[in-house]
Amino acid sequence: MSDAMHSFCPALHKSPRVRLRAAGPYQATAGNDMPFHCHETWELIYYRHGAIESVVGSEVFSGEPGVVVAIPPRVAHAELAHTAYANFWIQLTAPVNQPWPRICFDDEHAMFGHVCGALAREWVGQSHCRDEMIELLVGELDVLLQRSLEQTMVSSDELLVRKAQRIMQERFSGGVRISDIALELGISTSFLREIFVELRGQSPMSYLQSLKIERALGILRNSDVPLETIADSCGYDSASHLSRYVKRATGHSPGMLRTDKTIVIGQPSADHALVEIHPR
Repeated sequence: MSDAMHSFCPALHKSPRVRLRAAGPYQATAGNDMPFHCHETWELIYYRHGAIESVVGSEVFSGEPGVVVAIPPRVAHAELAHTAYANFWIQLTAPVNQPWPRICFDDEHAMFGHVCGALAREWVGQSHCRDEMIELLVGELDVLLQRSLEQTMVSSDELLVRKAQRIMQERFSGGVRISDIALELGISTSFLREIFVELRGQSPMSYLQSLKIERALGILRNSDVPLETIADSCGYDSASHLSRYVKRATGHSPGMLRTDKTIVIGQPSADHALVEIHPR
């Protein structure tokens, strides 16, 4: 890595305890196993897609979307690719006795996924204050891993809901259907709705709509992309369809939101109900 890429912010990596060595995305086809290998650093693997067996020393873990595997330094590990799969890998310098679990699960907000993805992007990027951002993200990742040690056993219903949320977060722009998600999870649509309402306080469809409108409003307020393009990228049938949902969520038309930057999204007029925006 060139010195120029590390020259944006002068005060970097204040704590020598946990530091990023490298990060990136990885994907492979079915049958393309990762042979046994080891590193002098910790390696965290966040599984994004597919189904594999993650072999760490003498232990075998199920590598499915949302699973995080923490591999200590100099421990041999491999991956058996039963399907095509993708992950983020994060190599960190940290004490061998760092209090991290060997395996943990992402939460309903996909915090691990967001942090690992951001680290992979920042590592190859050259944005302003890149190293300062990496330092903050590494600190957040450390906290998330240590917090996961305090988690109680996650119920099977909670894991199903998290998997459903992850599928919606990844595919909402492509017109994913709740019935298809339930089929993929091996449960009925009615059961998915029942446990989703019980654990999240809203239906799967409400959550899906909140993802779509949240993304659409972000693009709308921060770009001049045509409404037709926003609608297509956020899973709406047309610009008029998008406009109806924007008006319902905010009480204002897309054009008004773009021209009047003083409008605060989330404060709709009294005549309009706000579509719930679920945090991710």
